[in-house]
Amino acid sequence: MKKKLELNIVLNSRKKLEFRQTLECLSESLLNDCSDLKIQESQDDDVFILLIQWNSANQMRRALHTNDFGILIGAIKSLGKNTGIRLDDKDIGNDLSKLMTL
Repeated sequence: MKKKLELNIVLNSRKKLEFRQTLECLSESLLNDCSDLKIQESQDDDVFILLIQWNSANQMRRALHTNDFGILIGAIKSLGKNTGIRLDDKDIGNDLSKLMTL
């Protein structure tokens, strides 16, 4: 069964460029670990939405434990102000560490 993760990331002010650069560096390797990756960037606000989809729960679990995903989480924690997390269209809060327990 396909799994879909949505991260709604509100960045600290003036951190948008740093986060965009991190995503550019990671996006190819992240895409190798999932079936689809969409990155939406707000033009007016410091908001990014990442939509990541996997073909199975096992593929998702493996991807969430890769070094590249760990780097992404670290960037979100250091550059972000608030993150909303949705899994399969269900709100699971804003604690990024929950992703490691899925």
